[in-house]
Amino acid sequence: MATRVIYPITDTVFSCGHCTHKSLMYVVCEGSQKVDNIDVDIYEVKTKVLICPNCDNYNVFQESFCIDISHLESQEDHQGNVEPEIYEGARYRQLICLHPQVGKQFKYTPPNIINSYMIAKRLSIIEPTACAVFVGRTLEFLCQDRKAKGNTLERMLTYLADNNEIPKIILDLANDLRYFRNIGAHASPLQISLKDAEILMAICEVIIEYVYEAPSMLKETQERIESLRKKG
Repeated sequence: MATRVIYPITDTVFSCGHCTHKSLMYVVCEGSQKVDNIDVDIYEVKTKVLICPNCDNYNVFQESFCIDISHLESQEDHQGNVEPEIYEGARYRQLICLHPQVGKQFKYTPPNIINSYMIAKRLSIIEPTACAVFVGRTLEFLCQDRKAKGNTLERMLTYLADNNEIPKIILDLANDLRYFRNIGAHASPLQISLKDAEILMAICEVIIEYVYEAPSMLKETQERIESLRKKG
């Protein structure tokens, strides 16, 4: 009989970079490095390899423990020495996820669309079929927000294309998502794989970026250019 490895548990909550689930995690291994030079902000770095209990995927986090140098300098004595007890009151923790890398960050997209997208992203790791359903739901929210007419998702997407809200290539991508959504929403013998879910999420991101992110970024850039021209 194979022996099951029992890992220790973290003492703080981490957010999984794969499924976004927030919880205590299993510690596979960890290491730390001390920085003795007081002239640098970071004085200790810890690296942890953790397993998410929700999706069983590996995460790698880097914790940096810092001190507020400006605060310490204000506490120097007449010889420039820093009192050691100040370390305790000026300790800060910075957390960086090294793996997996942070996904797309949407700045200009409506919250209900982002919420549906994030649920789909979480499900893409643990339940690809349900992911496909929420990707379709995300498209429905998008169509509603753009005031698309039609009583089906297909007709609403076609409406957006006919009114130049989206080009044909985006319409084709959206219809591909709709096909997978239909598989997930009905009792079908077809199976949606993890790879399928990964592709669905990538297509969903492209559509959101085209409809919301790119136009808003362009407007913001043009306003900045106009502002600089006036100053010049």
